[in-house]
Amino acid sequence: MGKARITQYPNLVFVESVLEMLNAPSKEVKRKVSESLFLLNAHGTNNDYLQGRIEKTHRDRIWEMKFKDKSKTEWRILFKKISSKTNPPQYVLLHMFRKTTKPITKRDLDTAERVAKREGF
Repeated sequence: MGKARITQYPNLVFVESVLEMLNAPSKEVKRKVSESLFLLNAHGTNNDYLQGRIEKTHRDRIWEMKFKDKSKTEWRILFKKISSKTNPPQYVLLHMFRKTTKPITKRDLDTAERVAKREGF
């Protein structure tokens, strides 16, 4: 695997698997993802801007970003803060998946932690 930065989101680091998954959702969800990434990049996890689209998971420093399209298909991106020294902080997007169960599964959280460890975060 690897990681990449996108010029329009200088405070976000994308793991390759997340970049690949960004093409999977519908156009509606892609628009919501793009808007949320812009807000996360500009304002960090300030919920005044992200308006309930993110929440902290019970895992150490892992956050969840939520998206839903008209067909009620839900998508999630798990991410982690990697630097508090910048304003806004920098984040790494670790894992993106289509949500099929009510709560996030242990497997998805384990995947995010494993990717963070492998990539040195």
